[in-house]
Amino acid sequence: MPPLCRRLVFGVPATPATAPPLRSATAADLGMFLVALIWGVNFSVTKGAFDTIPPFAFTAVRFALASLFLVPLVRRLEGVEPLPRGALVRLIVLGVVGNTLYQLAWISGLERTTASNSALILASMPTIVAVMAVVLGLEPFRPKVIGGVLV
Repeated sequence: MPPLCRRLVFGVPATPATAPPLRSATAADLGMFLVALIWGVNFSVTKGAFDTIPPFAFTAVRFALASLFLVPLVRRLEGVEPLPRGALVRLIVLGVVGNTLYQLAWISGLERTTASNSALILASMPTIVAVMAVVLGLEPFRPKVIGGVLV
């Protein structure tokens, strides 16, 4: 099974745990900055596109273009191997819940508020999840959790 599928379907590391190769801190920093920049610009660009294209049509075009680019990329990086029994169903559920429903909810919300509000709400999700996990008893109350929420 391709490492990416193994990680997504079964929650195991794509590769055995080994020490990562040493790289320039500059390259890693630039990569993280690029990801943050793309993520941040995404809200304004998407909201701006709504003036020209209806939100759900924009999402459909975006998914189609992403698929045209990402499917060949993943096949090249991961190779083509048959999936183990039951993996396809899990991947479909992950895709529907993790991508389709999320994107539909995000686009609907973004249509009704500003790009700034949408970004702030989405950025607060890790904090909300951490607090809810403690409140619901899924995680023990730890000073580290409170410290992370306060920071």
